[in-house]
Amino acid sequence: MDYQGHMVNLGEMIVDNVEEDDGDIDVELIRAEDGEEIRIRYDSRLVDSEDDANYLLGLDEGDAINIEDMILGWFHGPELLYTSKDEIEIVTISESLMETYLEREITLPDETTEDLDLIEFYHVGGWSLTFTWESSDTAHITDEGEVTRPEAGEDDVDVTLTATVTDNNDYEKELTFLVTVLAEPDIDWNFVETFEGMDTHIGYEDGTFTGVDDIEWIYVDAIVEGSHVDEGQSIRFRGDDEPSTLEATIENGISDLRIDFAKDFTNDAGFIVKINDEKVGSVVADEDGVHSLLIEDIDVPSEFTLELIATEAQTNIDVISWTTYEPTDIADVHAELEFGDMALIQGVVTAMDPNVFFMEDDTGAIVIFCGELHDEVSVGDEVLIQGEYGEFNGQLQLENVEHSEILAHDQELPPLVDIDDVDLEDDEAMKTYQSHRVILTGMEVIDVIETAQDFIWVTLQRDDGKEIIIRAHPDLPEFDEIGPELLDLEEGDIIDIEGMALDWSEGPRLMPTAPGEYEIVNNED
Repeated sequence: MDYQGHMVNLGEMIVDNVEEDDGDIDVELIRAEDGEEIRIRYDSRLVDSEDDANYLLGLDEGDAINIEDMILGWFHGPELLYTSKDEIEIVTISESLMETYLEREITLPDETTEDLDLIEFYHVGGWSLTFTWESSDTAHITDEGEVTRPEAGEDDVDVTLTATVTDNNDYEKELTFLVTVLAEPDIDWNFVETFEGMDTHIGYEDGTFTGVDDIEWIYVDAIVEGSHVDEGQSIRFRGDDEPSTLEATIENGISDLRIDFAKDFTNDAGFIVKINDEKVGSVVADEDGVHSLLIEDIDVPSEFTLELIATEAQTNIDVISWTTYEPTDIADVHAELEFGDMALIQGVVTAMDPNVFFMEDDTGAIVIFCGELHDEVSVGDEVLIQGEYGEFNGQLQLENVEHSEILAHDQELPPLVDIDDVDLEDDEAMKTYQSHRVILTGMEVIDVIETAQDFIWVTLQRDDGKEIIIRAHPDLPEFDEIGPELLDLEEGDIIDIEGMALDWSEGPRLMPTAPGEYEIVNNED
């Protein structure tokens, strides 16, 4: 930045956050006009003034300030170095600038499945504003932001929310937002618990019962009641003093969970839901009738413990439904996920690199980056893996693995993929076959190089002039056989390849996975 180290002036900056850490103070600022961000930094090692420090700490979120003659420093980017309160003036921004700021900073999601947090009061740039909300469809979003989703199979619903913004004087403005309420998913529940296995007893007790799929449930301070859903049974919690609980340890993982419940007498109904001791949801209902709590995408791939903990007295749990967490096809991971999304996949290990391993299912292939698991698996293992979808130098992979299981050994490897008709130098075309084991015929050896670090590079050219490289790492399994085979190649040899993996590092290259993956087809010797 050209102004680094200069004394600078900035006008009409909105305070977004003030934070103190061990005597140092950071003030995050947003420029009202365009949303550009910068921070003020108070370093207690450089400035030791309690009065100046307290002035910064006295700034409130939403205050507008002008900055005069403050040093523009740099730490991983520009920052303002504060030395005195004389460098800051609190101001009131104009009406037009305030509206520009509101229209940019006040947002609602385009789609929702949950209640909305609607702003009621807002302070910005010397303006104290009140928001009054009105919904075009209170059946799906109330004026208070409570959301009721359409039933499964129904269409999503568009709702317009209008905020009337006023101050203590004569100012008034309307802001409108369009929010789509997504319908409940049409879920095919794998398991439905209706408490038919729970013995009838008089009074609240502790005990156990065997439910659907022979799952053992443990309850504390609960009683059997008639179901509010059908002619079956429900379990009623006494209350939150002890509190009442229901718990089970269940195999095969969980993805989605639905709990149908109702209140009895005049009390609200309410409970907390935990999976493996981690809170995943909670609910309180004050109206009669059956209510449902739907928690989607829990995505625990293995055995889990489900626990319901009462927060209100006389809460009836009528039905608990859940789905197992099923693996996603690798092709769908590539097509539908974004980098950073979590995925569960299942496939067969097809090749081992010194740092990663290659894995395929019936739909696609991917690389797995996980050092600990890398040392445990072998080619032919069937593996279940949950990890984060990402990439490294263009190589699509699962990383940050959270769960893995070796399900079987010595499985048949998926068939090889023929890429003879693919443009070898078209990265987009080649990405389709990334991490697959491939067939490539009629390739001429152009060059063979062994580096000082014992890597072997073989340049191949097809008769259309397009080239690709074989790269063999000296730490590859069976390199003591793979290496000499490659070094036996001579310039001009024509070879057919069957079984090398299509590796990737800023572009495609071939990686040997075992000895004997090429054949010289025209060498007269």
